Amino acid sequence: MLTPARLRQLGVCLALGVLAAVVTGPGGDSVHPFRALRRSVIDPRIGIFIGLAVGLWALLIAAARLRPLLAEVTAAARARRRREPAGPSRPRSGRRMPPSA
Repeated sequence: MLTPARLRQLGVCLALGVLAAVVTGPGGDSVHPFRALRRSVIDPRIGIFIGLAVGLWALLIAAARLRPLLAEVTAAARARRRREPAGPSRPRSGRRMPPSA
């Protein structure tokens, strides 16, 4: 399950979480330029960003696992639609078409 590609994907998601914490964190000044960076990373709210990053990673894994199942369901629905006889033709607006002469 945890292939090198998945671990790399997790690393990217975590890096994006830390980056989001730094960008939305407190501002710095010219005297202590890295103080804001340290306060952003040490702040307890970074847990929220790390949690969101892990959630995004889990969503990416779930989407990859569900993709074949969704493709199978979509193919079955398309095949079923092709087999059904066509009903009376109606425009997309829902109004009835005038009778043909």
